[in-house]
Amino acid sequence: MPTIWIIYKQEDTKARDILPQIHDLLEQNKYHAHTFCIDELPILENYSRLILLALGGDGTILSLVNHNRKARFPIISINTGTLGFLTTFSLDSWYDSLIPRLREYHIEDVPLLHIISGLYSDIALNEVSITRSGIARNISIQVDIDTEHLYTFAGDGILVATQYGSSAYSRSVGGSLIHPAIQAFIISPIVPLSPSLPALVIPSTAKVSLSVLEGDAIITCDGQRVVPLSSPILIEQAPYTMPFISSIKNTYYSHIQKKKII
Repeated sequence: MPTIWIIYKQEDTKARDILPQIHDLLEQNKYHAHTFCIDELPILENYSRLILLALGGDGTILSLVNHNRKARFPIISINTGTLGFLTTFSLDSWYDSLIPRLREYHIEDVPLLHIISGLYSDIALNEVSITRSGIARNISIQVDIDTEHLYTFAGDGILVATQYGSSAYSRSVGGSLIHPAIQAFIISPIVPLSPSLPALVIPSTAKVSLSVLEGDAIITCDGQRVVPLSSPILIEQAPYTMPFISSIKNTYYSHIQKKKII
């Protein structure tokens, strides 16, 4: 039987409040459980046969995905945050649902973006954005897909999202929602000077090349990791996926209504 690691953010009072209940429930059902604040999480690849139970919202999950990029243990979650689009259970439903789901579950392999810029390499589950730095005005960006030039435009930046990230930052800059079963990227200009530039949905097999021709820019992955952009960036689908327990694919339409995304 796998060991359950319960992971939360120290400042999350809702998560801390339900920790005793979760431990009691797991122990009653013969699971070994350990609790970690995400800022003090050990190196996951040094362990085996773990299930990661995240308490929090999407931000906690995205941070955990980054920690879990090498070990890639299954992730299950309870929403103690706000939106929680990626979470498995709500605060109202977890108690009766957690053990049945742990006993019999389906792994959903969630695709990731792989980002390369010079010596910098990263992953993202939701999106990667290239935006102007705090001291810059508009930046000029050249966009190429595979071997074909798409366009060059000036604006605040550009965002490339997965289908899972289409309901997050991508949605706020005018991108369409994409069903999780569709393997796709969505490219969205951010406040372009030319208002006619639409968001564009492309196959996830494509390689997206972005070059900042004018202005200072930064790379942001999943809204959490920010680095200066000093060379062209290549964005493609990562060669591995992230395993999540449970799926929103079969309840997607009710899910986006419940989360007030539509």
